Amino acid sequence: VFVVGYSNGGEMCFNLAKETPGLFKGFATVSANLPAGTNDHCAGTGQPVSIMLINGTSDPVDPYNGGVINLPDGKNRGAVISADSTVQYWKDLAHCDTATPNMYQYPDINKDDQSNAVAFDYQCSSTGKEIKFIKIINGGQIIPNPGFDYWPRGLGNVNRDINAPLIIYEFFMTCQ
Repeated sequence: VFVVGYSNGGEMCFNLAKETPGLFKGFATVSANLPAGTNDHCAGTGQPVSIMLINGTSDPVDPYNGGVINLPDGKNRGAVISADSTVQYWKDLAHCDTATPNMYQYPDINKDDQSNAVAFDYQCSSTGKEIKFIKIINGGQIIPNPGFDYWPRGLGNVNRDINAPLIIYEFFMTCQ
């Protein structure tokens, strides 16, 4: 069983990964960061997991560099840590081998989307887990996909260079 979550669903995915990691083979989140400080109501087990994270650097809702979640209704949804710190949390938990990941720059197929994608793969041989981070440079609060014809402009740029659902599926097929 695998778990995928987008935005607030991504935070639910993080909770499942922290609290019940043994029930799932792998996790993937899009446009989500771990909750910060008093906003984190989840007690983790400390068990490593295989997880993929996809975050846009220009996300207007769940800020890439951390901070308060910004929704149009103005209600306070609390704060999150940065995308880089979120990735670091999962890397530390999985005891990844080195600080230097395998890096892959996806081709900038769609020049009109004003964004591009870079993948960072971390191998964690002592635990057998994989951590993959896809950074969508100038991407918004959106699931990257070349087939999206419409998305609310207030959520930022849609990256159309990569097919996130397919990449997530391929990641899951490699999870141990």
